[in-house]
Amino acid sequence: MATAESTRTPYDVLAAFVNAALDNGDVIPAREAERIAAEFARDYPREWAEYVAAESQRLIYDALRRSMDSRKQRARKHALPIAFGTAAESGDEDQLGLFKLWRCRVNDDNVQRPIGDMTGADHRYVAATYEASAQESQMLAAFHRALAKKCGSRTTSEVMDEAQFSRMYESITRK
Repeated sequence: MATAESTRTPYDVLAAFVNAALDNGDVIPAREAERIAAEFARDYPREWAEYVAAESQRLIYDALRRSMDSRKQRARKHALPIAFGTAAESGDEDQLGLFKLWRCRVNDDNVQRPIGDMTGADHRYVAATYEASAQESQMLAAFHRALAKKCGSRTTSEVMDEAQFSRMYESITRK
C-alpha cells in the first residue's frame, strides 16, 4: 500500500508552499520564492531534486529568452539608424547587427526568427500579437479603473463579494 509520502510529487509539495504563501496576505514574490526554495530543499530533498530535474529545461528556455531579449534591447539602444542605412546600401551584413540580434516570435510554433530574415507575413503575425496584447491590457486597465472607482479608499472585499467581482470582471473583459 502506497503511503501519502510515497505518492507525493514535487508539484504537490510546491503547491502546498505556494498556497500557504498566497493565503498569508501580502506577498513579495522574490522573497517568498527564496524562502520556499530554501525550505523545499531542506525539508523535502528527494522532491526538490525531482523538481529541479523536471524544471531544468524550462529554466534553460527562460535563460535563452532573457538573453535574446537582452541582445535585442542592446541592439536597439546602441545601433544608429544612419549605420543601418549605410550598411544596407553597402550590403555589408556585418554592420546589420540589429537584423541578426533582434528576434521575434513569428508563428504559433514559437519559432524565433531574426528580424532581418522576417517576411511580411512574419511581421503581420508579430503586429497581431502586439495588437492582441494591447487589447487585453486595455481591458484589464478598464477593469482596474472601474474597481478603483467602486472601492475608493476601501478594499475590494469590503465593497463586493467574489461573485460580484467575477461578474464585473466578465462584463469588462468579454467586450
